[in-house]
Amino acid sequence: MPQHSGTFTGTLVSTNTIVVPDVENHKLELTVIAGSHRSEDPLWNGLWMTYYGVSDVVNDQGKVEGFFVNQHPDGSKLHGSFEASVDGLEMTGKYTFADGIGRYAGTTGGGSFSSYMKTWKDAVMDWSGAYQLPE
Repeated sequence: MPQHSGTFTGTLVSTNTIVVPDVENHKLELTVIAGSHRSEDPLWNGLWMTYYGVSDVVNDQGKVEGFFVNQHPDGSKLHGSFEASVDGLEMTGKYTFADGIGRYAGTTGGGSFSSYMKTWKDAVMDWSGAYQLPE
């Protein structure tokens, strides 16, 4: 499988928070972040990603799971899922490709990532992994 790596920079599109009244500072959050990838691999450079995450945190520590959609400038798409641990404004986790449309149809693979909120609305993520396009 070819290796790939890069950096994603994105902006908060929306967030919704529900306070769970069981223990102090327990929150569930639905977050949408969108932005672009930079990578030396031309198949990943310039991809637009929208990330949809649901977090369960107590005192800003916990877990997040969700989905992402990468859109290539030619209209091809690749989607998958992720899971991560959250510690304050930082996340570390794994992603898995599920399938795609166009040149990414049938793509498999995945990898790991670490991200942080640079400001209250700006996210930065470094990622690396492997992928296999269909033959």
